[in-house]
Amino acid sequence: LKRSEEQPSCCALCQDVLRDPVSTSCGHWFCRQCITSYWDQSASSGDSCCPQCGERSRTSKTVHLNTSESL
Repeated sequence: LKRSEEQPSCCALCQDVLRDPVSTSCGHWFCRQCITSYWDQSASSGDSCCPQCGERSRTSKTVHLNTSESL
């Protein structure tokens, strides 16, 4: 089983229902706006880390779109 199939129902950053959900390369899920804002505020060196596990991603381009629309 892939980690990406285990999509939670809420964002780890805002603790609200996922809106426009995206997953990091390490498999954690966030609202697109939440992770974008987090990386805008915290990434000054060009490296972006997962707020949940701290795994480094090269850029925010490692975020994967959720292709299954469930709304």
